[in-house]
Amino acid sequence: MGQKEKIIAQIRQNPQKVTFSTLEKLLTWYQFDKRPGKGSHFIFKRRTASRTFRFTIVKPHGGRKYVSAEAVDEVLQAVDELEALGLGLQD
Repeated sequence: MGQKEKIIAQIRQNPQKVTFSTLEKLLTWYQFDKRPGKGSHFIFKRRTASRTFRFTIVKPHGGRKYVSAEAVDEVLQAVDELEALGLGLQD
């Protein structure tokens, strides 16, 4: 198991304790484009032949350290769909 797979396994094991930088790294591995939203909001987007994936992720601030578990769950569902389509991790 490579480093990328280990990080994905850690995220799946504990989605409540995922930092913004870790989630950003995961989305980059899956070729999502990042653009700033307003304030601490960032938009990640990826188009495939059959679907467009789009997430607004809020960078934690004000004493919070981790991204919301709901956002992590949405990203993991998209990762599973991309894997099913054969568009998984790119080395």
